[in-house]
Amino acid sequence: MIQNSNSYRKDEDKYADIINETWPKAENLLHPRMKLEDRAKIFLPFAALKGFEEEIAKRQQKIESEKE
Repeated sequence: MIQNSNSYRKDEDKYADIINETWPKAENLLHPRMKLEDRAKIFLPFAALKGFEEEIAKRQQKIESEKE
């Protein structure tokens, strides 16, 4: 899909004042950036496939018992 050059230019002009801004330094932020590991811990309770690991373990046991 080819982007309409006119609409692209309009968007570029609309954000021209911020398009080349740099990210603020961590020492200038009110709250410093969180480590990636800590962020993962926050979102862990919201796993989309709750109970998935247990179901996989049950099926694995069933397959192993059928082989014997």
